[in-house]
Amino acid sequence: MIGETPQTNEASCDIIGVHAPLIPIVAGFQISLLTRMLLDEDFEYNTFYQLDNWDMTFNKLKIQKRKECLSCGGAGSESLVFSDQPILLCGKDSVQFRLPNRSRAEFPQIGKRLLAERISYTENPFILSFIFSGFEFSIFKNGRVLIHGTSDLAEAKKVYQHFFN
Repeated sequence: MIGETPQTNEASCDIIGVHAPLIPIVAGFQISLLTRMLLDEDFEYNTFYQLDNWDMTFNKLKIQKRKECLSCGGAGSESLVFSDQPILLCGKDSVQFRLPNRSRAEFPQIGKRLLAERISYTENPFILSFIFSGFEFSIFKNGRVLIHGTSDLAEAKKVYQHFFN
């Protein structure tokens, strides 16, 4: 897609370095995209973004997936899905679960269960959050459940199984 790399070193990063103001711009852009990827069910993945901070231009291009590509082509993409096993998230004092049978989160059903137990919660179209036994739950539409406040898998599993078994 980008084509051949020029054989001249006139404008390579090795010679001229990285333009320092670009770093926070790209970092902020990456965080915004990641947040949308996690929360927006309709996020468009087949997009290439090009930012030129020297000319102050930005391009957004639709791209086609290559069927033979293991990452995006479909053949290997199933292996990139979130694990079915509980996972301790590095440095976050949080544990991630998947709902049983890879099901999607049904917020109305979960909300009714919480109200029946007199547990207050917040909800938007992408995430439902509540606190139970001192642990904060974050439930995403795609079936991921994060339990914040512990790095103990057994403890997290116990509170998870109170709601999902």
